[in-house]
Amino acid sequence: MKGCRPEYYDRFRCIAGACKDSCCIGWEIDVDEEKQSYYRSIEGELGQKLHTCIDWKEGHFILRGEEERCPFLNEGNLCDLIIGLGEESLCDICREHPRFYDWYEGYTEVGLGLCCEEAARLLLSSEEKCSFLSDDYADEEPWINVLLDARETAYLIIQNRRHSIWERLYSLAVYIEELQQCMDFDSLEEAEETVSYYRENPWIENTYSGSVGDRRQVYDEVLRICCDLEVMDPAWPDTIKTLQKFIEDERRLERAEKKLNENYGGLDYQYEHLAVYFTYRYFMKSREDSNIRSKGMIGVFCIFLIHLLDLWNIDQELAITTENRAWNAKNCSKEIEYSEENLEKLNDLFFDSDMEAICGLF
Repeated sequence: MKGCRPEYYDRFRCIAGACKDSCCIGWEIDVDEEKQSYYRSIEGELGQKLHTCIDWKEGHFILRGEEERCPFLNEGNLCDLIIGLGEESLCDICREHPRFYDWYEGYTEVGLGLCCEEAARLLLSSEEKCSFLSDDYADEEPWINVLLDARETAYLIIQNRRHSIWERLYSLAVYIEELQQCMDFDSLEEAEETVSYYRENPWIENTYSGSVGDRRQVYDEVLRICCDLEVMDPAWPDTIKTLQKFIEDERRLERAEKKLNENYGGLDYQYEHLAVYFTYRYFMKSREDSNIRSKGMIGVFCIFLIHLLDLWNIDQELAITTENRAWNAKNCSKEIEYSEENLEKLNDLFFDSDMEAICGLF
């Protein structure tokens, strides 16, 4: 089957016990019907444990303790099912995580979700521009082909390194808004013209100053929105409160911003990679609801949140490394991407925003 995947996709390997935030802790783990039948057939001590540690009516493992650990996650944070029965014994969700899929007719796009710290590290580890391994694809539905071309042009805007990442995100927001207007009026021809124009001109002149004072207002709005979202990690609300207190002191924020730019400005390509990731994962979902505005702005929102977490690290005298930026990206992804409720809230929020409100994020 034809498909598309990030260049680094095949290099992913679960780091198992070395993972600092195991996907086997705190997550409900559904057991697909095929594996339920298989688990019922297992005998001996492991079989007995399987029979007592699965909620057969609801179809998921029964988590244990305050941490809500998978019953098969041992003290070394390794999987007793893999140890006893091999990797092929895993249920679908355990085998596939953190992979995600998007299916078309005869074509599949796959990727690695940032909720996994190793997937985030792979995304951020190279200075080279993100690329994809893809087969040619054309759909009989005209809007699908236009959206695929539009997404490629979005990558050009994001990866235009002659400009700051913030200028690029501004240009991306304007581009997305123009595409939204085309979709609102179902104007395929105008959408094609917009894509063609931005392909030749992947940046628009703007007055965005990038001042800390302006961005402080952005951070305040991002954190306000976070307070209204579902919580995935019990520690997350305290993180948001800490960040809110942090940005109250504009001088403190400015010092952190200056130090980040002076010492780690060379790592701005990582924000670029994040923008490409979010565009790849969400852009094409607009074919389902004609809401391309929200699909683009969810990524912008997350990048501002990750940047603020980076600034907090700097304020606390922590170095910015690929590992701790990956950790910040993982935390953001866990709270935003891995809650359907939160994605729906942001989808509605940004769809109801006009152009002025969207660019107000800057």
